[in-house]
Amino acid sequence: MFAVRVIQGLQRGIHERVIGAAFRNDTPKAPMLVRLLSATPSLQRIPARILGLGVRREHIRSPKA
Repeated sequence: MFAVRVIQGLQRGIHERVIGAAFRNDTPKAPMLVRLLSATPSLQRIPARILGLGVRREHIRSPKA
């Protein structure tokens, strides 16, 4: 539940800033963290990894056969 809530919270924030600004005919300014990630190539893979793999990697545990 924790990982789902974190990812959905990020998505909600992005939608409010980007889509909400489009409906208001407003140009949103990127947050400091986004500008830092855009300016530093070695950090650009972090958001994709978080969205792709999740906040906390889940593992399936099954009893030994």
